[in-house]
Amino acid sequence: MPKQPSYSPTKIRIIQHNCNRSSLVINTLLDFAVGTADLLLPQEPGFNPDNTFITTHSGFELLISPKNLRKHNRAIAYLAKNNPYIKCSPRTDISQDPDIQITVFNIYNEHEGSSNIYTIPRSFTNIPLPERYIIAGDMNAHHSWWNSQTKTPKRADEIVQIMETNNFSLLNEPDTPIYYYRTGKGTSIIDLAFTSQAIHDSVINWAVEDNASTGSDHATI
Repeated sequence: MPKQPSYSPTKIRIIQHNCNRSSLVINTLLDFAVGTADLLLPQEPGFNPDNTFITTHSGFELLISPKNLRKHNRAIAYLAKNNPYIKCSPRTDISQDPDIQITVFNIYNEHEGSSNIYTIPRSFTNIPLPERYIIAGDMNAHHSWWNSQTKTPKRADEIVQIMETNNFSLLNEPDTPIYYYRTGKGTSIIDLAFTSQAIHDSVINWAVEDNASTGSDHATI
């Protein structure tokens, strides 16, 4: 029997997942999320051979940034269609960066073309941050803040500086593996979530979902 959606007027359930550019992964994620999540934040969704993206689901509304010069958008979102307590107002006026979506900030942190400047430093220095928000995504960054085994930070300096300047809290449980190397010879922690202090105490139950096996090499959060 299909899962019956359950909604709350006081809670928003969010799933964060890098889909490894696979339509199969994102469809598996959508099926799992029915009745389990109100907002999905996929990074690296799967596209068709003609570079279009049409993965839809009867239970979710697809939120995707307007088409621009980027071949693929690396961050999209899905909102539960039948949740009467949630309304979404996309704010493309805040940032035109295709690697950011804003209701919460959904980010795929990558460099633009031949530039070595990644999404976080090229965009967040100019974004007026609201009081209540969550930043989540595939940050592609390594730092001892979230992985105590990291000896030399990589692509993390700007992220850490912005988070500390704005007094963010890390939602991840430090040292919890998120990414599993395709060789099977190790794990990493690159999918992160942060929250502003104004809502820190309201964000609860961050966890890796062990039962959501989607086929991606990233865990489902």
